[in-house]
Amino acid sequence: MNKLILLILCPFFSLSLSAGDITKAYLFNKQYYNKKIPHTDRFFKQLRPYKILLIPGVLSESFFKESNQKIKINFLLGEIFQDHEQFLQKYKLDYQKLILESEQSPAFNGKEIEKAILSSPKKLIIFSHSKGGLDALMAFKNNPSLLKKIKGWVTVQTPFYGSAVAEFFDKFKLGRKTAKWLFEMLGGEIDGLKSLNLSVRESFMKKKTNQILIKKILNSTRVINFGSFRPNTIGWDSPLELFRNYASFKKGKNDGVVHLKSAFLPGADFIIEKNVDHLLTVVNCNRIKTISFKKPIGLKNKWVYDRVSHFKSLLYLISR
Repeated sequence: MNKLILLILCPFFSLSLSAGDITKAYLFNKQYYNKKIPHTDRFFKQLRPYKILLIPGVLSESFFKESNQKIKINFLLGEIFQDHEQFLQKYKLDYQKLILESEQSPAFNGKEIEKAILSSPKKLIIFSHSKGGLDALMAFKNNPSLLKKIKGWVTVQTPFYGSAVAEFFDKFKLGRKTAKWLFEMLGGEIDGLKSLNLSVRESFMKKKTNQILIKKILNSTRVINFGSFRPNTIGWDSPLELFRNYASFKKGKNDGVVHLKSAFLPGADFIIEKNVDHLLTVVNCNRIKTISFKKPIGLKNKWVYDRVSHFKSLLYLISR
């Protein structure tokens, strides 16, 4: 009964007050902010003292019009964090989007993130997607004193324990050569892919020094890990269909790149959302349609996801 009362009073009395599974609070707030009603002063008062740092994942420069990337696909899917930025700009919230050589290693990108944190006059809320979370973690490893400037850290679909998809490309000679060519052509290095391997990440997470670092992060600031999965159905139900199916065979439930258990740091608050793949949280996939083999066979359905409500709910929870 007490939990029910708290849920009804959300978002003013959030279920996020204790560590663990905060999925219900997230989904409630997401539904609340999906309604076309004015935002509360409370919501903005929580956010205005901070700067929001957006950190994208691997291959992200291909989605940014500002980047000098040789291969651009933003004309098809839009830009990563486009919906997030439009919301932040509309309500004049302070933020910075990092454009990193996302194909570089976390050690390389961690230094760039460190510079961005040190240069901010405000405390920051970090919002990282995919490999961007590994890059941010490396920044904290290189300089733990950065944590004094962090109000909270939201990780979205970050492969803390690696990705079976990344390991697939590194496991076979053809895949390794193809990935090496692609990453180097895009301005990075093969270490950017290797850093996502299951064996590499599991070894990293088992090291005592890194376990101590994670505990220090959790003791210093609020951390929310968002993970998702998309079950397989008959037909082409995800832009990442083949990757999702392979990762399901290797590691179980996944979002097409990251298996569910990989997305969570031990001891952090976490969220699990169903029917969300790795792309939907950051880019607009509306132009790509699903292929259903159920009668009648057709291309009517689209991959839709309310990224703004997703973003607002996470911002509310992390800024409390």
